[in-house]
Amino acid sequence: MSENGEKTAEHMREIGRNTRFSSTNQPDNNGRKKKLCNVISEIPPNAQELVYARLWQAVKCRNKKEAMSLLEKEAEELGEYGFVAQIAIETLAGKNGWTALMDIFDRVIGKPKTVVEPIQCEGNKEYQNPYVKGFLIP
Repeated sequence: MSENGEKTAEHMREIGRNTRFSSTNQPDNNGRKKKLCNVISEIPPNAQELVYARLWQAVKCRNKKEAMSLLEKEAEELGEYGFVAQIAIETLAGKNGWTALMDIFDRVIGKPKTVVEPIQCEGNKEYQNPYVKGFLIP
């Protein structure tokens, strides 16, 4: 560089040589990102059961103290998918614990079925409209 901070032609050529793409000068991340179908194929077939087991482990804690002691364990002690148990315990112990518990139950056990039964309206027996949960059905 020159004294006043302007880049000279020789300096620019040097930058070009250093940043030129060649067999020895390769970027850290070569190639394209993996396709989603290839990433999904790498997921083990029993991953869902393993994650659900970790969620259930977080729910099975007898009290908050036991859950917090589980959080304090090292990552190696928690084993595979241990972060799932950590996240579940942190969320269960947090502000929205009840919502988190219901979400875990919905995921592990399944959502309950909703049964809707039509009920006859009281009044004129000749013209009775059935309604479902407050909405009239013509």
